[in-house]
Amino acid sequence: MGAPRPPARQGPPEPRRASVQGIAVTVLAMLCTACPTSSPQRQAPSPLAVEVDAQRIARHLSEAIRQPTISLDNPEAFEALRAWLPRAYPRIYATLEVEEIGRDSLLMHWRGSDPERSPYAFLAHLDVVPVEAGSEALWEHPPFSGAVAAGYVWGRGAIDDKGPAIAMLEAIESLLEAGYVPPRSLYLALGGDEEVGGKQGAGAIAGALESRGVRLGFTLDEGMVIANGLVPDIDAPVAVIGVAEKGYMNLRVTAFQAGGHSSVPPAHTAAGRLAGALVRLEAQPLPASLEGPPLLSLQFLAPHMGILARASIAAYPLSRRLLLARYLGEPAMAAQVRTTTAITMLEAGIRPNVLPASASAVVNFRIRPGESADEVVAHVRDAVNDPEISIEVLRASEASPVSPVDGEGFRIVQRALAEVVPEALVIPGLVLGGTDSRHYVQLTDGAYRFAPMRLGGSDVTRIHGSNERISIANLVEMVRFYRRVIQLADASAPSSDGAEGKTEGP
Repeated sequence: MGAPRPPARQGPPEPRRASVQGIAVTVLAMLCTACPTSSPQRQAPSPLAVEVDAQRIARHLSEAIRQPTISLDNPEAFEALRAWLPRAYPRIYATLEVEEIGRDSLLMHWRGSDPERSPYAFLAHLDVVPVEAGSEALWEHPPFSGAVAAGYVWGRGAIDDKGPAIAMLEAIESLLEAGYVPPRSLYLALGGDEEVGGKQGAGAIAGALESRGVRLGFTLDEGMVIANGLVPDIDAPVAVIGVAEKGYMNLRVTAFQAGGHSSVPPAHTAAGRLAGALVRLEAQPLPASLEGPPLLSLQFLAPHMGILARASIAAYPLSRRLLLARYLGEPAMAAQVRTTTAITMLEAGIRPNVLPASASAVVNFRIRPGESADEVVAHVRDAVNDPEISIEVLRASEASPVSPVDGEGFRIVQRALAEVVPEALVIPGLVLGGTDSRHYVQLTDGAYRFAPMRLGGSDVTRIHGSNERISIANLVEMVRFYRRVIQLADASAPSSDGAEGKTEGP
């Protein structure tokens, strides 16, 4: 419907600026009527008051942190952790089928009473990154002490990823203590090398499940969290469920040139030629796109945003440039909408007075869903624009598929959050780093990456950094969340698309 025709005026017309402003106001009003006004958030009558032994979970996480299970580096620590687990969780080890996979990983199977129901899986990892030499003095408590102080459990792995792993174990153990018998099978896959790619851990576990004919209804892994004060223009905590994760690629770019003495240099040495290529590459970033998780995030947030933001989201794709400009103004947001280019390593020359025969750089790319590694390589060749510069793929893994926001797993996590953390808004999002979920995409169409940890701005630097910690109150909340996910998964009706069925292996 167009704007009403204004009455005829006598005398000279109004300035054109007033006419443009009137049109803008009319268009804005029309857009706002098209904006989503109903929230996609699920409502729950009241938070669930499930008793959780806070002291026990704090003690167990502390004991797990004391084992420095650094990825592929300390087999004795992994062995000690595996020996400790049956003592900490006797009912799990008496009831579930526990299998060691590879050197450092575990697969636990809580077999359901109804074999016709499709199983699902919780994913976590027991390995941690090392503590940088010389940084121990920056820690308030020693990094592998597992100190319990000031309402927190401190130490490497508290957030990434022993906190969620212990919360999952506590949830299962407490349900077993209550006599709970699940109708639906649950796998708990605990990888031992996620921080270095997950090939020997999650990769081997997923391979074993696939060989047994297992098809999973959904998976729930680490990835995104409950963000406090991290989402622009939103005051409420925002629980971001990762529905996809970026791919990963390293390229080596190498320039060659005849060597010789530096006293008689050519117009461009190999190092200079490489530098020019890298400048051209950085000047031509890959194209940005809101399609996929970024646009889904905006659509879920729109009912809770201001009138102008709602109008611009409702006007997509007409407002594409306006929305992209907001994202591209800051690196953390720009990484959500484009494949990123990061020159991370340089190598050239052996002495100051010797011309380098070659110069090379390693460039890291995080590939957004919708683009492929081959497309990125083609873009690099076009940007470098020098046939004598070689481009070598060192490592590549594609971006994951995008899991549906109307899928069973998303709905279950959304409902569990509505009951356990009712003040949080729940939205889909894109995981910028990598998780073990990448190894399970062939087993499920619903791979979701979320752990209910509450993190604010200062907490982000603790991940892989100094003073990693998690609050005991948050740990209690996490146990309640995973308990509720299990109960909701058991109560979930078979899907209309036939995803349910006898899909569990022997």
